[in-house]
Amino acid sequence: MKIIKKVKKGFTLIELLVVIAIMASLGAVGYVAILNMSNAGDKQAAKENIKQIGTVLGQFKQQRGSYPCDATAKMVEKRAAKYGELTGDTANPYFRQLFAKKGAVKEATFYAKIGEGMIEGNESIDNGECLTPGENAFAYVMRKPADAEPAKGKKKDVEAPTKSPITSGPLLFCCVGKFTEPVPGDQLTFDMEAFREYAIAYNVDGATIDLDDDFLIPDEGNDSVGRLDEEQITKIFPEGSNNGANYIILPPARN
Repeated sequence: MKIIKKVKKGFTLIELLVVIAIMASLGAVGYVAILNMSNAGDKQAAKENIKQIGTVLGQFKQQRGSYPCDATAKMVEKRAAKYGELTGDTANPYFRQLFAKKGAVKEATFYAKIGEGMIEGNESIDNGECLTPGENAFAYVMRKPADAEPAKGKKKDVEAPTKSPITSGPLLFCCVGKFTEPVPGDQLTFDMEAFREYAIAYNVDGATIDLDDDFLIPDEGNDSVGRLDEEQITKIFPEGSNNGANYIILPPARN
């Protein structure tokens, strides 16, 4: 009797390629879904932190009569000088003033996952270690001196931080462009890659504003840079035709 053995047929090369392609597609879809979920969590955490910082800023204003500025730096110098400089060209020194009241705020509150170089504060704040570069992700908005006339023979320095506190309009931004010096509000840009074409604003009324694609438009020639849509800018800078021009944006200190 002749015994016939059945030969088990394997996959052909084409079949293997099809299977690999399907698995790769499913993997890509899963990765994008996970990335979107992670990004949504990062954005929500940043929104919660910006609200907390805004609340502490409001409390500071009630106690000191002003949001952190050059004048309030002198008021809190004895208690806060150990944390580092209290004025400067970035947001960090002005935020250090908030630590003058013990327990009012924590370093970790200033963290947001917006790109490389960000570090979550470890609450080691003495000896000038409070909010060192990379531990703060938020830009601070201040007012320029109201229509101040330059001294004779001197040009008005529009990029210098104001010594006047902000009185209206925005107070905080997250995902501002990667600039390292103060910029006028009408030249403000955003990092479109940090939260995937999304940014956050916080105003003096205690409200957060989602700066999504209704507010931000890609800069010409560079999709990674976003600018406020001119039709929406009055919702951020609400003062007349010079929207943004009366504000100075102090960026977070970067590594």
